[in-house]
Amino acid sequence: SVLRLDNGKFLSIKIDGNPKQCYINPREGAIGCFEEACRNVVCTGAKPIGMLDHLQFGNPKDPEIFWTFLESLKGLTDFAKEFEIPCIGGKVSLYNETPTGSIKPTPVIGVIGLIDRKPLKIQKINSDDCLILIGSTKDELGGSEYSEYIHKFIGGKCPVVDFLESKKNMDAVLKIIEKNLIKSAHDCSKGGLAIAVSELCMANQIGCDISLENIPGEKLDADKILFSESHSRYLITFEKKNLQNLEELLKKHNVQFKTIGEFGGESIQFTADSKPLIDLSVDKAQKTWLNALKEMVMHA
Repeated sequence: SVLRLDNGKFLSIKIDGNPKQCYINPREGAIGCFEEACRNVVCTGAKPIGMLDHLQFGNPKDPEIFWTFLESLKGLTDFAKEFEIPCIGGKVSLYNETPTGSIKPTPVIGVIGLIDRKPLKIQKINSDDCLILIGSTKDELGGSEYSEYIHKFIGGKCPVVDFLESKKNMDAVLKIIEKNLIKSAHDCSKGGLAIAVSELCMANQIGCDISLENIPGEKLDADKILFSESHSRYLITFEKKNLQNLEELLKKHNVQFKTIGEFGGESIQFTADSKPLIDLSVDKAQKTWLNALKEMVMHA
C-alpha cells in the first residue's frame, strides 16, 4: 500500500512472511522475510525507514522451538543493524500448537518506506516492451513452492540474503525509479521467476518470450532457474528506447542484471537453447489462477 501524507510525501507499507523457509533455517528465513518486505517497498520508489515484527512460535519451553525463536531474532537484528532500519515495535505470540504439534516458526515482518517525491506510477506493458532481471538466481530451492507442491518436500538449502548484493540492488532500483526510466518494478520471490513473470503477464493481459540463457547467476538446471526463490531480485519493465540509459545506470551501481526477454503475443513462453520449455496462454493461466482463488474462498 502507498499512502499520501499531508506534507506531500508518501508512505509505502508491506508485510511479508515465509514459514517454510523459517522452518528450514530460522535465521536466514527471518532475514529473507525482512528483505522481501524491503524489496516490495523499494518497488514503489520508497526507501525503507522502519520495521515492526509479529513473531509467532510454538511452546518456548521446548528447547528446539526456543532455539528457532532466538535464531530468528538474531537474523532480524543483523539485517536491521546492517541496513540501519529501526524496529519501531512488534509483538510475540507463543504456544501456537495443535494436538499434532507446533506451528512452523512464523515471523511476520512489516516494513514502512518513505517517498520524498512521487511513487512509481505503474504503466501498462505493451508489445515490444522489455524485461530486465536485476539480481542473481542461485541453487536455492529449499522451502520453495515448487519443492512442496511438485516434489512434496519441505527441506533443502534455504535462500540466503547477501547483504552487499541486497543493498546494491535496492539502491539501483531506487535510482532508476527516480530517473523515470521504467514502467514497473516487481519483486521476484514466492514461486520464483516463472511465477513473477506470469503475474506481470496476467496483470497486463499480454504474453512474453523469456530466454533462460540470459538469466543472471550460476548455470543451473531449468527447474531451478524457473522456481528458485533466491532473494534480492527485481523484474524491471521498460520501453526499448530507455535500454541504453538503464544499462549505463545499472553498470554504475555494479549490480548483476540482464535483459531476459520481450513482451508481446498471447502466450507466456520460456525457452532454453532456443527450445520451448513452457508455452502457456495468458488466458489459461488467468483462469487457473482465478479458479484457485474461488476454491480458497469456498473453503475458507
